[in-house]
Amino acid sequence: MKIQKRMLLSNAWILTLALLVLLGISSILFNILRTEGDVEGGIYGDQEIFEAAQQLVGFNGNDLAELDRILQEENYQFLIYQDGEAVAVNIDADNSLQKQIPKMNLSTQPGLWYLEPNIVVGAKISIAGKGYDAYIVLPIDEEEAIVEGHRTKLSLFLVVGLLAIVLILMFSLLFTKRMTKRIITPVNKLLNSAYRIEQGDLSTPIEYRGEEEFETLCEAFNHMQEHLKREQEKNAAFECARTDMVAGISHDLRTPLTSIKGYVKGILDGVAATPEKQQAYLKIVYEKAISMEKLLQKLFLYSKLETGNLPFNFIETDMNEFLGKYIQQEMPELEHRGVNLNYTVASDNEYPVTIDTEQLTRVMGNLLENAVKYSKNPALEIDIGLKRNDDFATITIKDNGAGVSEDKIGHIFEQFYCVDEARGTSGKEGNGLGLYIVKHIVTVHQGTITAENDKGLKITIRIPLTSQKKWQPKI
Repeated sequence: MKIQKRMLLSNAWILTLALLVLLGISSILFNILRTEGDVEGGIYGDQEIFEAAQQLVGFNGNDLAELDRILQEENYQFLIYQDGEAVAVNIDADNSLQKQIPKMNLSTQPGLWYLEPNIVVGAKISIAGKGYDAYIVLPIDEEEAIVEGHRTKLSLFLVVGLLAIVLILMFSLLFTKRMTKRIITPVNKLLNSAYRIEQGDLSTPIEYRGEEEFETLCEAFNHMQEHLKREQEKNAAFECARTDMVAGISHDLRTPLTSIKGYVKGILDGVAATPEKQQAYLKIVYEKAISMEKLLQKLFLYSKLETGNLPFNFIETDMNEFLGKYIQQEMPELEHRGVNLNYTVASDNEYPVTIDTEQLTRVMGNLLENAVKYSKNPALEIDIGLKRNDDFATITIKDNGAGVSEDKIGHIFEQFYCVDEARGTSGKEGNGLGLYIVKHIVTVHQGTITAENDKGLKITIRIPLTSQKKWQPKI
């Protein structure tokens, strides 16, 4: 049951009990304040009035004169009527009661009336088979009667009221204690779990079954804890990968730098004595410098990517036109490196896209460099294809190299992930940055990139075509 519903029910119970108590108090006060009632029950609480009533209802004589005598012996003022005519009177003739009393409705049970400044007890009686209306008049001190009556009523009201307050408080405390326990139990579990997480323990979930809201809260807390644990493990793996990357980059920089120093020193020491040898040494130095420049460029791009400062300048162009120009520009260099590059396009289609040509050039360059570097095939062939699928321009880059093992191919676009041993390299030339940067750039273009083995490694890039609706980069 939801805690909100439980609290409403608890308050309803408390209110119901309070109303029942108030109903009881009202019933008591009603019986105190009513003007007629059961004398035998003693609800009037006045012994003289009770005795006067008993004289009427308890008379069992056979003569009216006998009742007259008994009432006079008791010093009562009384009036007895038969059929509306006074047959026995012991009251002053000028008393206004003689005009008021005959208007009262009597029964065989005694009734009580307050006629200032007297109390009248009246009842129907039967003597020798004849019916009479009998009244006994009891003069009272009005002020004293009112004060005493109010004092009795007030005392009774205070006692009953205090008792009602105590009962309501007891029930309220009981319900509040139970409700507090239901709330505090999960709160303490959450608090203890927070302290435990603060100490670094993310492996123990909260076990709680009870109020629906707290069950949901504890489940959310457990999900948060699991997420923190996964992120912690992920960060630990990233930190390990980052450390390996720094070591790899240090190696990648140290190797060409050592070569550069060696060849420059050879020139300075005269080892390269002929112009031809000097030219060969300088060419090697230049190539090593280019290798270092590319690595530093990757680091620069990664830094921009991590800080969100990697610039994008989107323009509308045709993907076929872009790829054609890029391949024409790169073809001589690839042929010089012994790579056979083929480009196939479905020419009957147009490929309007909104792209950053500089960043997409970097994507193509990284993928081609990756294929050349890791293909493990001296007769490398790279096939680039372009076709239109639905609302996407689909680019494929396929080589005839060794491919990537199936258990690792799904991770090659992850940050710092290296599969050097799977792609046939023997050193630590990979640093896990190139393909990660490629995926980020494609994602910003609202595209997707996937990898699969197809007699070599096949990369598929899908870039959305420009449509009539507004296009926004996914930055």
